[in-house]
Amino acid sequence: KVDFNDSFEGMFGFLPPACSIDNVEVCAQLVLESDRPLFYRFFEHLNAGAPQAHEELRMVNARGVARWKRLEIYTVYDKDGRSRQVVGKISDIQRQRASLLRLKKKADSDPLTGLLNRAAMERSTRVLLAGEGKEATHAFLILDFDNFKQVNDTLGHSEGDRLLVVFAEELTHLFRADDPIARMGGDEYAMLMKGIDSDRSALDKAELVRRAMERISAGFGIAVTLSVGISIYSRDGATFDELYKAADAALYRVKNSGKNACVLFSGQAGCAPEQTDETED
Repeated sequence: KVDFNDSFEGMFGFLPPACSIDNVEVCAQLVLESDRPLFYRFFEHLNAGAPQAHEELRMVNARGVARWKRLEIYTVYDKDGRSRQVVGKISDIQRQRASLLRLKKKADSDPLTGLLNRAAMERSTRVLLAGEGKEATHAFLILDFDNFKQVNDTLGHSEGDRLLVVFAEELTHLFRADDPIARMGGDEYAMLMKGIDSDRSALDKAELVRRAMERISAGFGIAVTLSVGISIYSRDGATFDELYKAADAALYRVKNSGKNACVLFSGQAGCAPEQTDETED
């Protein structure tokens, strides 16, 4: 039998459920559905006679609000080494989790634009390609500004920074919320388009981004354009490093053939304005 002390009602806002080791389903209703596998694993440790176990998961209170809790159990043995009972506690760790998330976000973010930084982009891509995205088709895009130096030289670095920020904000509107977007450093950005259905999807999106830069830079009074290199998973590479190198090679081709365009690593298909001005970086 699982017994709860008087603190349970104060934490959750209702009386504790009646459950046992053989009937944990009643107690499982306390846990957010997506976290229940963690709860069942916790009880598996208990049933296996583990001397101690712990798990962090979200539990729902009387108002339907899910908060992070830490469950801990410790087995109590008698003088002969036989287990007599298991004691445990439920601790509210919502504030600690929120603080950790803030620290993680800060560590993963580019300080100027708030986008992912290079390390976070690499990690996010690796996780996707090793897990849920392994069998899908994705596009990896690298964007590099053309003529950005003139903004800093003419308008000053503060305006150059503002252009980087405004462009980053535009990217968050053009791509889906779960597509990782990063400022890789300087005026280079990268993004991963998840689950595309064709090369054309990536090229069309790159063209939208290129046009967005034309519109944004017009507001600054200096023509800044974009060069875009695109690689496709898994045709052009199966790892982050391979996709980055392929997209970077495609970007290099664009830079050497007039700039202000986008191109696929494995083909000549691309996008470009009707008239391309060759400008210096």
